[in-house]
Amino acid sequence: MRVLLSVQSPAIDAPQVHDFIVTAQPDSTVGELADALDRALAEPRRRAFPEQPLKLVVDRQDEASDNRTVPSLWTGSTRLDPRARLGEGAVHDGMALGLGEPVADEDEPEA
Repeated sequence: MRVLLSVQSPAIDAPQVHDFIVTAQPDSTVGELADALDRALAEPRRRAFPEQPLKLVVDRQDEASDNRTVPSLWTGSTRLDPRARLGEGAVHDGMALGLGEPVADEDEPEA
């Protein structure tokens, strides 16, 4: 499957939004996607060109070989289940996601 995602990541001064073109197997999990996004945002080239969409391939990870804490993935104020399979509709094309924290729902009316 291939999807375009906008991902908001926490930053010291203000959250930053990055666009990703993600390629993943339908049985890849939300947790694997979150891990791949976290790794991609840690790369210096991502910080150097934040306005350009980054192509990202989600691979199955050997969880036992990596003791890193994987950040949560959010849609609005809802935390996505890290065990959910991408092919089951957990993530779809055009979503705005938060990495590590909730994101404001763009469809919410302003008061």
